[in-house]
Amino acid sequence: MIFLVCTIIYLSGLGYFYTQVTSLESERTHLEHVIWRALLIMMGLCAVACFATFSQNIFYGILQSINLLVVHMMWVQPLMVFSVLGVLFVTRRTLLKQASWRALVPCVMVTAVSILGLWSTRIEPYWLDVVHASHSLHKNKTTFARPLTVAILADLQNDSVGSFQQEILQEVREQQPDMILIPGDLYDTEQAEQRIAEFQRFLSQLHAPLGVFMVVGDHDRLPVLRTMTQGTDVHVLDNTRAYINTQGKTVEVIGLSSSDRSSYQLAMQQSPPPPENHVDVRIALVHRPRYVLNLKPEDQIDLVVSGHTHGGQINIPLFGPPVTLSPLPREVAAGGLHHLDSGSVYISRGLGGVQHMVPLIRFNCRPELTLLTIE
Repeated sequence: MIFLVCTIIYLSGLGYFYTQVTSLESERTHLEHVIWRALLIMMGLCAVACFATFSQNIFYGILQSINLLVVHMMWVQPLMVFSVLGVLFVTRRTLLKQASWRALVPCVMVTAVSILGLWSTRIEPYWLDVVHASHSLHKNKTTFARPLTVAILADLQNDSVGSFQQEILQEVREQQPDMILIPGDLYDTEQAEQRIAEFQRFLSQLHAPLGVFMVVGDHDRLPVLRTMTQGTDVHVLDNTRAYINTQGKTVEVIGLSSSDRSSYQLAMQQSPPPPENHVDVRIALVHRPRYVLNLKPEDQIDLVVSGHTHGGQINIPLFGPPVTLSPLPREVAAGGLHHLDSGSVYISRGLGGVQHMVPLIRFNCRPELTLLTIE
């Protein structure tokens, strides 16, 4: 729809430029004729491009359409507006003066949109937010003598390891968490599978006294994750359980490969029972947060740790994320610690995001490294 609107706008501009080219021929210099004709051609090409994108949206797909829209918003639209204003200033100063407010409003709007686009694609997606949260165990649970600090690295979702990923590693090292949990989507597309050694080097730098645990996400493939984690401290949990003894207590991490109830049942069947049949803290690690809706009281899950929603990536003030790809309420899927009727869940906003054929976009939703304290 937005491409159709752009097409109409450009066609209107096309008509305006055409009238300028064909009228008052004797009052213009040769250079002015060239400039107006160049703008006429540029506006026509923009109209054709927008109409082609609109009419062929099914062929292009929604992701490529979004990519074209972002490019248009950040570069084409500002170029067009300032080119028009420049020509008016050079050739029709009187006209520009008479219609200054009409020229200023679109100029300010286009500039604001362009700055917003640059911010959302070049700055905020790489502005790391270290989030501290605390989860208190149920009153009938025995607490730790010293709170347990868990780092959550969700949805790194990048096809290579760059400076931002190195910044994440440095922050994790400085925070020195007791445990690290990675709820899936380590990478974005199959392109990452050509850089297995690069990801191995990245994962080999993740260390925690109580272990580093990962589950598969929507974008990962389990065999690839197993290869990437070879020779590292990262344990991939595929519907299995891990037990950690700390401060005289037993912590159980249940790694689930899907959000279906069958994953939990499979983990219970194929994993050994807890030592002495006693668990003090039980954490379910899963990619999709909707698993919390499948909890039953007899599961005795103290906390579900998940990612997947990316916080929506775009968080509109006073409204929240328009899209979360989750059946959970918008304010829950937006991220953070929530206590629902079915159980408690922490949803990370994630560290990366969808980048296949589109730029990484985040607005009012910074990438999140979570340090969750369990006490």
